[in-house]
Amino acid sequence: MSSSFKARVEIELSSRKKAQALYKSLVPETLSQVNASKGQVKVNLSDNRIVIAITSEDIGDLRALLNSYLYLIASVVRAIELTEEY
Repeated sequence: MSSSFKARVEIELSSRKKAQALYKSLVPETLSQVNASKGQVKVNLSDNRIVIAITSEDIGDLRALLNSYLYLIASVVRAIELTEEY
């Protein structure tokens, strides 16, 4: 019997526009062949909230995917904040 590991991350942004920008930056990553070999990632947008669901058969791969997405999210949010300043 094979077990699977799951992680779910919900991010609420201050506006739908910011959530859409983040969503558009995350979706291409879900299509990556590298990520597909480690597990399944689904990204959903609802108003100003992003929900990321990650499933993997290996806990190490789940952690790697989770870390990658969290790093990408932090980078995109910083970029959004920087563009607001100008």
